[in-house]
Amino acid sequence: MGKIYRTSVYVPMPDGSGKRKTVRAESQKELNKKVLELKASIIRGELLYSAAYFADWRERWFEDTKVPLELSQRTLEEYRRAIAHLKRRFGGKTQIKDIRLAEFQSFINELAVCNPNTGAPASRKLIKDLIRVGNGIFKYAAANGVSGIINFFDAVMIPKQATVTKRRRLSEDEQSMILDSEHSVKLPAMIMMFSGLRLGEVLALEWNDVDFDTSTITVSKSMVFEENKGKITSGGKTRNARRIVAIPPVLVEYLKQEKDKSKTDLICVTANRKPHTKASWRRSWDSYIIDLNLKYGYDNKFNKNNPRIKASQLPLRIERFTAHYLRHTYATLLYLQGVDVVTAKQMMGHADISTTINIYTDLANFNRKSLSDAYKQKLKNQYKIDYSL
Repeated sequence: MGKIYRTSVYVPMPDGSGKRKTVRAESQKELNKKVLELKASIIRGELLYSAAYFADWRERWFEDTKVPLELSQRTLEEYRRAIAHLKRRFGGKTQIKDIRLAEFQSFINELAVCNPNTGAPASRKLIKDLIRVGNGIFKYAAANGVSGIINFFDAVMIPKQATVTKRRRLSEDEQSMILDSEHSVKLPAMIMMFSGLRLGEVLALEWNDVDFDTSTITVSKSMVFEENKGKITSGGKTRNARRIVAIPPVLVEYLKQEKDKSKTDLICVTANRKPHTKASWRRSWDSYIIDLNLKYGYDNKFNKNNPRIKASQLPLRIERFTAHYLRHTYATLLYLQGVDVVTAKQMMGHADISTTINIYTDLANFNRKSLSDAYKQKLKNQYKIDYSL
């Protein structure tokens, strides 16, 4: 018996549920034909839902959109993040035709006050993604014959309290905190701060990607989270993500020490030596921020050892920074050392040089006199980046 080719297609059921139907054929050409015929029958309305649940059309839209459009890893992650929020609010048996502007606007307003994933107001970027994804789902369902849908997304308003994400470099003190800290997340934090790698690139980094002789890191892959589990994929966030990055002596020496202690090929792993999941990374990062606050953020009058107070309940006196702050810090190191914008674009892996230009433009008014003498000395020695690759 010859090779059997197979795949699955999402098929809606009359009761409003859905399942995947396996399609088999003896050749790839025949398989493709059968898949097209099955999807055509769905589009003709032969297998459409009698009860059109938002949850089902949400999944169908995502599955049928991501392949033909060849969406970037960045866009896919933005869609997944938006879908996770929509799933939380409109999961289960909510029919798509029953969702109205007032309910969706209320959902947006609540997020603008507090994103349950972070405890902080949602960003304007997240809210715009939610509107874009919701609009796409509604249009897709309507185009497939679902009746009673009112597409209200042009009328959705973005609340003023939604935050605008502003990325900045870490201050001298904040950089010193990372250098002096002892925590499992110090390793990825150091890499991001002194190489500019994105979080996904760091979590996919292996020891053989580091060249200690040339003081460089080769970036060729990235970790993408699908739901909670991480998946390492070739390439990265942009077409320019594949690159060789120059790193300073302070990071080279630190990585040498960590490699001697490591027992895994991946550099950044969990305490159980497993690749990070989305949840494990979030827990680790939250723990790191709390640890920095416990060590540097409280004066001696504060009873840090009070057993009645959980660490997670302590007010943060050191601002919660993200991977973007660390990446911006590396861009600032490039700028302060006179690295030209074209080389900086290559180092940062930007798809468009305008992104790099915007960062350099923001730094144009940087007051070099504000740097301490000790920091200026570090720029000449420990932080020195040899970009003549």
